[in-house]
Amino acid sequence: MKRVLVYLNTTDNVVVDKQMESILVGYCKQHDYEIAGIFGENTSRTGMSEPTAFMAVGMAVTDTLDAVVTMFAEMVGDSKEAIVNTLQMLDDFNIPVETVLDDMDEYYEALYSGEMHQEEEMDLETFVERIKDFFNMED
Repeated sequence: MKRVLVYLNTTDNVVVDKQMESILVGYCKQHDYEIAGIFGENTSRTGMSEPTAFMAVGMAVTDTLDAVVTMFAEMVGDSKEAIVNTLQMLDDFNIPVETVLDDMDEYYEALYSGEMHQEEEMDLETFVERIKDFFNMED
């Protein structure tokens, strides 16, 4: 059974957010997915934040997550480049993103075709250094 993180880019409208959550949970039940967690954040419609993507990576590394499920592509990022960058980060750890609207094909095509600027492959030392820098950032 596929274990998924249900991801919501929330609106601060409780009714809308609950309805989206209900649709996502129903989608997971319809596809016989096990929900490993439901996570929502309000990023002012800019898409999944980097800390959330890192959380998904952590869940995948600990073998508690197989995929992320959300409503539509714009919940992943607010531009093609942002969506592909997030997909790249998740794809490096074999975490696909699936949407209720099934609108991710063009972004995965861009990711795998090299159409978008791809980040360089990082060795472990570089990756750890970037993670340390991320956690030491000040607002």
